[in-house]
Amino acid sequence: FFLKDPAGFDKKAVAEMPTMAAGGRTRHTATYVSAQGFVHVVGGYSDKAHLTPVSQIDSFEIHQRQFQGATNFFSLEGRGGHSAVQLDHNAVLVFGGFKNGKALASAEIIYERHEASDGKTYIDRAFVDSLRKPRGGALGLFLDNGTAVVIGGVDDTGHFQTAGEFFTPL
Repeated sequence: FFLKDPAGFDKKAVAEMPTMAAGGRTRHTATYVSAQGFVHVVGGYSDKAHLTPVSQIDSFEIHQRQFQGATNFFSLEGRGGHSAVQLDHNAVLVFGGFKNGKALASAEIIYERHEASDGKTYIDRAFVDSLRKPRGGALGLFLDNGTAVVIGGVDDTGHFQTAGEFFTPL
């Protein structure tokens, strides 16, 4: 293992991405799904005070170097300060976070579905089982056994969640 000398960093390789449809945001997630070649940018807040959650999902196509522009694609529940992890089968689990000052226990997945009638693959979303306790600002990890681990975060009252959860949403 070694680190590359920063002096040798190729500054030409760094490129600016186009603007997201939802505009600027903070406390969002960006999850790379390598098999799709997509980065799903989910939720967050459109204001610095973290009062207005964003429902828009902006999906960036790596190979095209552009956000999908033809569709307005929204999460089922606007949230910020949430967590997201990539699951098996090109799915992304989005869970917890805050909406209107309240910690959320809800969870949803972004997934691919194949439509037999036209032969196309679409990106869709659905609610899945909720967390046992509402929490925002938590960290999520996906384990090899198909379980997500949720660690930390805070509840509605600002108390730290010291107990983690093993979470099997599917």
